[in-house]
Amino acid sequence: MQLKALTKRNGGKPLQRVIKELNPKLRGFSQYFRIANASNEFKKLAAWLRRRLRSIQLRLWKNQVGYTADLSNLVISHHLSSFK
Repeated sequence: MQLKALTKRNGGKPLQRVIKELNPKLRGFSQYFRIANASNEFKKLAAWLRRRLRSIQLRLWKNQVGYTADLSNLVISHHLSSFK
């Protein structure tokens, strides 16, 4: 799987486009390995992808002064959406 190539931090693509390209690959990967007991590997992969996507977003903001507030807003909104 070429996740590393799709999530290049210096690619300059919008985050939505990167996610749109990742979705079919991840769905196919998960369908292929759904029978195997790979839950720990999926957790590791999810953590790695979150880190890569976060680095892409930080790179796209390019405003080093205000990115902490934006990042904390994203984290808060993510946690609030999980309670629904």
